[in-house]
Amino acid sequence: MNQAKERNDAIYKFIESYINKKGYAPNLREIEAGCDIPLSSVQYHIDQLEGLGCIAREPHLSRSIRLVKSPQPLDDDTETVYDYLAQQLDQNHTPTQIDIAEACYLSRWTVRRCLAKLEARGIIRRLEGQRRIALLEAS
Repeated sequence: MNQAKERNDAIYKFIESYINKKGYAPNLREIEAGCDIPLSSVQYHIDQLEGLGCIAREPHLSRSIRLVKSPQPLDDDTETVYDYLAQQLDQNHTPTQIDIAEACYLSRWTVRRCLAKLEARGIIRRLEGQRRIALLEAS
């Protein structure tokens, strides 16, 4: 099992245990302390878990994480980002997050989350460098 999967599993189990004990979800700092990993890593793994459909959350709300029993379909924003990305890559152009945000009328924060969801589901792969994205399969 690779380190990212192990951390995803540890964070998921921590969230599950926390909700069962307290009746509400932990915030990111509590996950950081409970799993003993840096806050930036917590954010990355939360994005991965959301992308995999294991959790759902409301943007900009603390303690909005909820566990999901069955994987959810991609949301409209993520579908829009994928469609735009596929079109641009077909034309041999890899857009930046700013390009995607402007073309899709989304915030850069939303674009980052959408890319994390697509990567977590194995639809894209982000490579070294900002403009290196590869499509892995059709959605």
